[in-house]
Amino acid sequence: MALIKHLPHGEITRDDYDKEGHLKFFSIDMKFAMQIGLVERITRKKYKIKEHIDKSYQNLGQPQRSALSALYEFFGDDVFSVEMVTAKLDYSSAHISGFLHQFTWMRLLDCRENGDKTYEYRFRVNPTDNPECFDPAA
Repeated sequence: MALIKHLPHGEITRDDYDKEGHLKFFSIDMKFAMQIGLVERITRKKYKIKEHIDKSYQNLGQPQRSALSALYEFFGDDVFSVEMVTAKLDYSSAHISGFLHQFTWMRLLDCRENGDKTYEYRFRVNPTDNPECFDPAA
């Protein structure tokens, strides 16, 4: 919401977040916004809001590439759920839901909601066509 509010200004700052009472989220929000191509860093405290979204997966960090590699190793092109990932990895379902949601925003996964408010995921990328998204050994 902060990015939308400051879109007319073309930039967002740490002070903007502080005025809204959300300063503790600034670094995390801006890191993710850079990864999905919404902002460009000007300084540590100031970001330019982009007019066009870049391809996000070019900015994946090592932990994200490792997570994608592990998921692809387990599920490949098959459909999977939060519960299936929870059974394979030693993380809470809330943590898994969070990173699956981010991967969906980054267009690395497709997500489909079932009628019972559960979600199914499927990869949009693979190690052959998109090696930049995965660990080199994947």
